[in-house]
Amino acid sequence: MKRCSIPAPPVDKWSRAKSLLGFWGSKVIYRPAELVAALLLPLGNWNVQAIVIDFGALDFTVETPRIGFSELNGTPVVGVVSLDFYFANDQFVRLYNDTNPGFGAAIVLQTTRAGLVGFLHGTGYLIDANRNAIPGYAITGTASSLDGFMALALLPLLKDQDGTPNDALAMPFDFSGVHLNLIFPVVDAGIEITGGEFFLTGQGRKFPIGPNAFVPKMIDLSEVNDVIQITFRGAKGEAYQVQHSTDLTTWSVLDTIVMPSTGEYTYSDNSPQKGADFLRAVWVR
Repeated sequence: MKRCSIPAPPVDKWSRAKSLLGFWGSKVIYRPAELVAALLLPLGNWNVQAIVIDFGALDFTVETPRIGFSELNGTPVVGVVSLDFYFANDQFVRLYNDTNPGFGAAIVLQTTRAGLVGFLHGTGYLIDANRNAIPGYAITGTASSLDGFMALALLPLLKDQDGTPNDALAMPFDFSGVHLNLIFPVVDAGIEITGGEFFLTGQGRKFPIGPNAFVPKMIDLSEVNDVIQITFRGAKGEAYQVQHSTDLTTWSVLDTIVMPSTGEYTYSDNSPQKGADFLRAVWVR
């Protein structure tokens, strides 16, 4: 295992981990990421700590805010811990073929130590809506700070040490949480965790957080020569229906489309009905 400090240029995989975790400037020391397969470490009798993460009204983003959690406060920085981060309110993240391979889920832990804490080890995997593991490879990158921080990132789209693609992950796919098995560095048992943060990063490329990212948004309604046009926004590549109703209860499908790369679509109703006539756009999940 090599260790390097900024500005020494690491190899490609580690540079991704560095850019993911690089927010302590020159005070951070990085170590190479380690290949881990899902469920590589048997849980045995580990207690799994559940932590709920709420992204709020986010829809598309290149990086989520760092969401604090306190469930590990007071935990000594020794031994092992197993964490399940679940997304609140049926939130999920959808990954595509063009998602940045450096996409990652990271945690940052603050400790009572004033200097370098040491490096976390660990494995992890993504979790689906039924709280099951999503199969596939996963790389973890780790960092430690002279200010008592330590961090670990799960990079689920990177190739393994032999260059094998992550073929087990059929794109696109959704995940609704992240599982991490952490092995703390063996240091002074008197050092404790005082706070934690969780965040996702697309490494400069946007990724959607559902369901908000996929809900169609009406942006224009017009009538020209008895032709009604509605324009709405949505997520590119996703399926949407234009539906019609006369009573806001029973809806019929007028059109089903795949949202183009522009993220906008205009539907023209050439035969609008007289009287009550309602149109809406619906995301087809």
